[in-house]
Order: sequence, then structure tokens, then C-alpha cells
Amino acid sequence: MKKLKFLLVMFAIIPVISLMGQAETDVSITFYDGSEAVYTVDTENGSLYFEDNNMVVSYGDGLSETISLAGIRNIRFETVPFGIETIEVQENRIYPNPVSTSLYISDIETVSSVTIFSLNGHIVYKSDHNPQSSIDVSFLQRGMYLIKIDENIFKFCKQ
Repeated sequence: MKKLKFLLVMFAIIPVISLMGQAETDVSITFYDGSEAVYTVDTENGSLYFEDNNMVVSYGDGLSETISLAGIRNIRFETVPFGIETIEVQENRIYPNPVSTSLYISDIETVSSVTIFSLNGHIVYKSDHNPQSSIDVSFLQRGMYLIKIDENIFKFCKQ
């Protein structure tokens, strides 16, 4: 049930991952070490979801691959034949990463909302009006988190 709930949250906050009605989607990943990998997901039978600190690509034929989020620099989704949508991890928007007590957001004056999600899909922080440039994250447990700043999504690691 947790996985389903998280999938619903992820599809709500990352609309470009919506794969319904498509033939297949290529998930291209660039890792921090400079290497790249492409995973092709059959959108009718396959799936992509986040579990613990991992991204899981299920091919729908009983095979799946687990990729650690800690090593991912960029994720790109290309749905064939309808176009390209991209989600990029932009490290200069949030810092420091990893973080222990305070997470800072650059260009805060242009931001209208900030939400932090655990990888289980739970909202652990939300600010809809006049978010601060510094967010106290000392209460968070160690691990990976997603932060939605307006319509952009970033990942960060809490130490």
C-alpha cells in the first residue's frame, strides 16, 4: 500500500512521468561518475517507482533493475513517439547537498511554494506562502529526499 501511495504522489508531482497510452518510455540516467544508462519501459506492463533510496525500473516481464538514487545526477524521460520531457537535478538551486541542519534555496524571491517529500511519499515539510531561503531539516532522518520548489523537483541527501 505504501508503494502505491508513493506512486500516486510521485505521478501527481512529476506530471512528465505520466506514461499512460504510450508505447514505451526511455529513461536515460546520467550518473555522478559521468557514465550513462538507458532503460526502456513498456508503458502498458512496466513501471518506474521509488523504494527506499532506490529507483526501480520494472520491465513488466518479471525483470526489474534497482538503481541507487545517491549516484544519479540527471534523469531524462523520452516517450516514443510523442516527444521529450526532462527532469534535471540542478545542484545549484539547493545547497549544501548533502545537508545536516539547514538547506538553502537560491533565488528564493522567485519561489512561491516549497514541499519536501520522503521517498515513501510522505510530505515532511510544506510552505505555500513566502518560503524562507533556509529550511531547518535537522528533524529529518538520514536518507534521500525530494524537494519540490514551485514546479521543479530536486533530490537531496540528509546526513
